[in-house]
Amino acid sequence: MESGIVQMRLRGASISRNGQTIIEKMNLDLVQGECIVLLGGNGSGKSSIIEAIVGLIGFNSEATCNFAVKRHRIGLCLQADGHVGDLTVGERIDEAASLLEYTLDSSKREKILQRWGLAHRQHDRIGKLSGGLKRRLAVAVSLLIIETNSPSIILLDEPERGLDAKGIVILEETLGEAKKMGHAILLATHEKSLTHLADQVLNLDDTPNINCKSDDGIEVVKFSRPKFRTGPRLSWMLRLEGRTGRSTMNRGILGLLALALASGLVDMQNDERIRAAAIMLPCVLIALSRTSALGWLSEDRAGDWWRALTSTSFIAHRVCLLSVAEAIFWTIPVALIACVTIANVPSTPLILITVLWNVICLSFFSASLGLLLNQLSRSIAAASMLLAIVIALPVLLMIDEIAGIISSEAVVLLGVAGLMAFAAALAARLLDPLSSTT
Repeated sequence: MESGIVQMRLRGASISRNGQTIIEKMNLDLVQGECIVLLGGNGSGKSSIIEAIVGLIGFNSEATCNFAVKRHRIGLCLQADGHVGDLTVGERIDEAASLLEYTLDSSKREKILQRWGLAHRQHDRIGKLSGGLKRRLAVAVSLLIIETNSPSIILLDEPERGLDAKGIVILEETLGEAKKMGHAILLATHEKSLTHLADQVLNLDDTPNINCKSDDGIEVVKFSRPKFRTGPRLSWMLRLEGRTGRSTMNRGILGLLALALASGLVDMQNDERIRAAAIMLPCVLIALSRTSALGWLSEDRAGDWWRALTSTSFIAHRVCLLSVAEAIFWTIPVALIACVTIANVPSTPLILITVLWNVICLSFFSASLGLLLNQLSRSIAAASMLLAIVIALPVLLMIDEIAGIISSEAVVLLGVAGLMAFAAALAARLLDPLSSTT
């Protein structure tokens, strides 16, 4: 395989954490068929370099980072394994292969899993694996790119962490094969035993300045989303919901309990606004419940792994879509029961339409706010929860809408509350610090 072709070029890149510069004016080329090892202790900036390259954290404004391969065809292993614990081992391999647009039949999957000592666990949930086997799976996923026979980039952040001696041998053998096939490898580690794989070793403990560049040109490939048949999509998430029942617990049971309490409230007061509030209360709670997708993508930095290889908006669209779908699924039966038992008026279809429209907008707001909070530090995220207060006015307007329908009065506010919630959701998406990251 021909070497010397630049697969990634980084120029003038500096990285800061908490106001302190840890990497300064870095120049780095990843060349086909070569391995660069970033060697350094804890806090030396190894992980920061890899996460900045894939867009999880930012370089300084003057930095340029160009790829000669499509980003979703990069092999990536972060310090965290990036697994969703309720997926099976085989499903994790299949999803990664589909992201690479690589057809993986059962025999090929079996061969890969046998190599990494995971074949006997391919039908087990990842959450049931030991820490060492989870790491083997994470490394196997990142090195799946070598099966495509198309030279690419492999970024590994301490892949040896948690591996036993046999696992490290498998890692070294696989990386040797990857080099021969022309893949460009960037390996971050603090283990000097892995430096024999390197064509160049950059010791970050000696200096924060990295100047590792060639004079060869690079044919830049701009980022573009692949035609995904994969990723955090509805079928993927619905399969997980069938196993875990998270949405059922979070939304369905909460909505039914609120409905039971609201029914008792109406028995004591027969005012239209009280009846309207009793209808809306369980539906609002259903809409504002945290979507199960955010929980899955928060596990083991699984969301970061997907975002690094796709984009922030790709993840956000699917999270918001699932949130709306979950809310609609549970709102319809709860709202119908509420209309029949509480409203007891012939305008049930209009009430149901109004409730559904408002719930769709509220669930979009809830998912957007959750995505925003996931990107903020804990202290800021805690304070940002106060943003949820802005939803109080739309909810009060929703109650007025329903009360007007129950009393058969003209309703001039119909849909306004939902539009306000929708606008709040868009504002949360725009405030997301990574909403424009590709």
